Amino acid sequence: MSFCGDKYRFVWCNSSGGIGPHSGHDANPANIRFAFLGSPHESVAFPLPLIPVSFQWARPKPYPENPQTLGEHLQRRRAQRNLLQKEAAAEIGVIEATYYLWEKDRAFPNARLYATVVKFLGYDPLPVGEGFPERLKRERWLRGLTIREAAKLLGVNESTFGDWELGRGEPLKHQQAVGDFLEFKEP
Repeated sequence: MSFCGDKYRFVWCNSSGGIGPHSGHDANPANIRFAFLGSPHESVAFPLPLIPVSFQWARPKPYPENPQTLGEHLQRRRAQRNLLQKEAAAEIGVIEATYYLWEKDRAFPNARLYATVVKFLGYDPLPVGEGFPERLKRERWLRGLTIREAAKLLGVNESTFGDWELGRGEPLKHQQAVGDFLEFKEP
């Protein structure tokens, strides 16, 4: 970028003191300097010593505006609350490494922790399923139940409950219990 008749240009100084062209995204704004183009050493100089120069750094948001994945939702919420990953992890009840993997979409919380993640976010980030299997699984996850616990709650075998979640069959004998399970609202 030129300034003052092409006699000066923006450069950045890296951590080892070297000077290179300013590329925008990888330069620290505190290290941006003017350099005199005619100098063989590209020594750092300021063009107008009595006139203050200020730089505004357009810092990109650390999260997308419309998050699509659980990791993006976690990044957005943590940034909104100005929390470190360590603090967010402690609030959810996991170690920092686990939270990091969730944020990077390299892992997904299990059913027991998902309810805590929803509480941290303030909403459920998963898309609402329309079919019976999706609604059943979503309700189980929101309650933080394993398949075994949900099956016990409904009085069915856990393989039967698992089959329902996979769309293999429907609860003919247990329609009332399943209906109550899906309509349950915490007080």
